[in-house]
Amino acid sequence: MCSSDLSTVRITAEHVANPQFQGQAVRAVGKLLGVDQATSMVQLQIVGADDGAAPLNVTCGQGTHKYALEQVGKGYYEVIGTLGGGGISEMNSVFMGESFDTGMYVEMVKLSHQFPDIF
Repeated sequence: MCSSDLSTVRITAEHVANPQFQGQAVRAVGKLLGVDQATSMVQLQIVGADDGAAPLNVTCGQGTHKYALEQVGKGYYEVIGTLGGGGISEMNSVFMGESFDTGMYVEMVKLSHQFPDIF
């Protein structure tokens, strides 16, 4: 099954520790904070997190080549993967640009949870 065929739920920082989403395929958007090519991991500040909150670790089974080093600290990525253990095991990711309306995204996620049949 291709990752685009997989049903996913959008999450924000408030959902990361929620047991309901553990082991589930999720979509999360965050600002790229770090890339560790040696361990194939990246760190994202997930949308909805307070400033200074711990970053979310994303394990990239196919490498970190999709994450541009020049985007550290400014670029936003959507990660699709399995949530577990306080991190995400990436299946796919998409660069969302440097200008991303995080407030609008949080509101859209709230609506997608309130009306899941529409989303």
